[in-house]
Amino acid sequence: MEEQGVVKDVIAGGAGEPVSVQTLRFGEVTITESRVLTFPRGIVGMPDARRFTFLHIEESDGPFFWMQSLDDPALAFVVCEPQSFFPDYSVSLTQNEQEDLGIKEESDGLVCVILVVPEDPQQITANLRGPVVVNTTLRRGYQLVMAGDDYPAAAPLFEESMEGGATCSS
Repeated sequence: MEEQGVVKDVIAGGAGEPVSVQTLRFGEVTITESRVLTFPRGIVGMPDARRFTFLHIEESDGPFFWMQSLDDPALAFVVCEPQSFFPDYSVSLTQNEQEDLGIKEESDGLVCVILVVPEDPQQITANLRGPVVVNTTLRRGYQLVMAGDDYPAAAPLFEESMEGGATCSS
């Protein structure tokens, strides 16, 4: 399978001691320590969920990944890089946020959005107001809460086309 985007690089990890993690969705998963992402503030509404890893389903070649908590086996989010569906999406970090994350160059940062996947996959939405930003070098992340109405908390990933099928939002 061909490597895709920066998320694959984060998922690939590197050297380090193997760590076995029990998850509700995937059973026992073994990752290296270098794949552990630390969220010092936790995730919005879940301040105790501070350690995560990105998992990619082997059979899937798509843009979707799992952000699996290492602190709570039942907690996992479907995420994607927003530019896959929203090419004009951008996140501006304040100077303090850049310093907290240790981001010096734009290439140090990875932006993902958390998806809500209802029973009907055509109704998937992306939280564009609360992106997850990860420093891929230091493996430190934060979920931001962006002020204003520029981006919705539930942006449809797909739009109904004129023919009645689904098309990508852009």
